[in-house]
Amino acid sequence: MFRKQCLDITPEEHNSIDEQMVSFRGTCSPIRQYVKGKPHPWGLKIWSRCSASGILYDFAVYEGGTSKKSSLGMGGDVVVKLCETFPSDHNYKVFADNLFSSAPLVLSLLQRKIYFVGSLRANRLARCQLEDEKSLAKRGRGSVDSKVKKEESMVIVKWYDNKSVTLISSYCGVELQDNAQR
Repeated sequence: MFRKQCLDITPEEHNSIDEQMVSFRGTCSPIRQYVKGKPHPWGLKIWSRCSASGILYDFAVYEGGTSKKSSLGMGGDVVVKLCETFPSDHNYKVFADNLFSSAPLVLSLLQRKIYFVGSLRANRLARCQLEDEKSLAKRGRGSVDSKVKKEESMVIVKWYDNKSVTLISSYCGVELQDNAQR
């Protein structure tokens, strides 16, 4: 009933997908999880899609792994499930962390005209060769390397500050940069 009320709200253009823990210390629930490093490590894990203003639009309770394998992986399946409730052809933008991001996910969402930006794990670079962290460090803080796949409308960017961060996007690319004074 609560999810139905959330789905009745017209979503904003920019949305974020992430996990959250609802604290639960009981022992009788088969879906109770332990996530190390969370403020409340024991509880119910919930995948949620929220707006930039903090409004919850959709969610799914994690009930444990399934035996079926998907080409998108568990994180990609979560994003697709939470984006199914978007009205079609409205050019929504979705932001997520490296738990969810992958090149097949970006392509899957683009078919529905949903744009994606997310940090990317090194093992999900989709055969994209970017500069290694040492050579970016030699060039100094703020150095960038990127690869664009125009036929797939996707860019992968590696940016170096104190350490490197890799991003994947179908929404924006490498723009002109300003010098920041520290």
